[in-house]
Amino acid sequence: MPKVNLAHPGVQQYLLESVDFWHRTAHLDGWRLDVADQVPSWFWREFRKRVKAIDPNAWILGEAWGDASDWLQ
Repeated sequence: MPKVNLAHPGVQQYLLESVDFWHRTAHLDGWRLDVADQVPSWFWREFRKRVKAIDPNAWILGEAWGDASDWLQ
């Protein structure tokens, strides 16, 4: 998986704006997040806020290899 600098505000903005683009363009019902455990949880919280602001019924499914108990709490 490519490494991106999520601490950089421009990177965060670009990725979160992609949520708007894909919801508007493809009318998505949900998101599948590959290797979600390789991305900081603080970013996924912001991602979730963005998704749910557009569609409160949208689902988000994340892939986590190994022990996912931290993600399920």
